[in-house]
Amino acid sequence: PRPMAEPRPAEAGETGQRTILLADDDELVRRSLQIPLEQEGHRVLAAADGKQAIRLFLDHMAEIDLAVIDVVLPKRNGKEVFRVIRTNTPDLPVIFISGYTDDILSDDLVAKEGLTFLSKPLEHDEYMAAVHRLLAGG
Repeated sequence: PRPMAEPRPAEAGETGQRTILLADDDELVRRSLQIPLEQEGHRVLAAADGKQAIRLFLDHMAEIDLAVIDVVLPKRNGKEVFRVIRTNTPDLPVIFISGYTDDILSDDLVAKEGLTFLSKPLEHDEYMAAVHRLLAGG
């Protein structure tokens, strides 16, 4: 008899609905990141600033599968949002996005935490590939 098949990561579209926390203060950017996720059937918790992102995270942390966070946010920056996430859910995958390469997010933090970092303007395919990889546990 054949051995049982190894469970494999789900392909995009068959992962079912996932919940994604999305924080970006630019409404056009936020919508452009949110719409393709919703088209795939994911639930997006969208925040316009760091304080709102932290509140959404704390209210829904048990349901969130992925966080997409702009590094530079009003009220609380992306690094502060990240600290709250890591303190509560150490294994939650996080994608940091930024149009700036300032020192708010050091390279060693990205490397040490194994973070995914994407620069703005985001390439749609690169962004969705990163989302799929992280949701599949990669």
